[in-house]
Amino acid sequence: MPRKKFKICVPLLAVFMAILLAGLLVPHNSFHARAQEVEKAFDEVKAIKLKPSLLSYISVHEDDAKELFKIGIGGVPLLLEEIDKIVTDTGSYDMYCAFYMLGVETLLCVDDENVRYAGEDIFDFPNVNFKIFVRQAKVKIPQIIQSNQSVEKKMEELSGYGVLSLLYLTDEKGRIAKEYEPYLEKIGVPCPKCGKDVVLRKTKKGRKYFGCENNPECDFMSWSRPVAEKCPKCGSYMTLSRTKKGDFYVCANETCRERIPAPQSEENE
Repeated sequence: MPRKKFKICVPLLAVFMAILLAGLLVPHNSFHARAQEVEKAFDEVKAIKLKPSLLSYISVHEDDAKELFKIGIGGVPLLLEEIDKIVTDTGSYDMYCAFYMLGVETLLCVDDENVRYAGEDIFDFPNVNFKIFVRQAKVKIPQIIQSNQSVEKKMEELSGYGVLSLLYLTDEKGRIAKEYEPYLEKIGVPCPKCGKDVVLRKTKKGRKYFGCENNPECDFMSWSRPVAEKCPKCGSYMTLSRTKKGDFYVCANETCRERIPAPQSEENE
């Protein structure tokens, strides 16, 4: 059976300068604490060999996407820097730029349409439009927060800016403002990285994902629901997997992937 593929059309998006975004998203101490881990993941991403697709710009296999997302938010500046380097060296935006931008947008949970239409020309190189998008976000997000709209309406607009919005919704200790707490649903599981609460969030397009309430200081993120149970084989955290044969806990460690039956109580969650 052929492997499942993710299709990516040519993104008319953009890439922001790595240094500025690193300053916005990743505190120095956090970034340096994970530097070796992030650089190793980045090296693995750069080793991926992509193939052109007849139906779209490139085809990305599921395994390649997992490697890409494994780099975490701390790796976003490296992805942006690599895109900028490719564009500067070749004068073009190739399929590897598109692949790395997939990682940037997914990890930051930003709305690709907001990025695409940030500039005056949607056909500009992605490093132009993304730079404009971030610059606009620094102005627009505070305006949304300070507006007289309902909190629900504010959250709807802020969701298009993803992680960038969280920088304006948290205090100096990383705590979310109380009025926005109901929109960050806690799932009762501690973050595998820092021990704070894991919360359920949604992208503007409605896709659910799980992240640490202490984001962006902690860059934990998972598309699958984490559970409190630890892997009996390697000790890593596990996620809930629902199948036709029943519910299972699956180890998040790619080199382990131990699977055990989930308690029946999970069926009602």
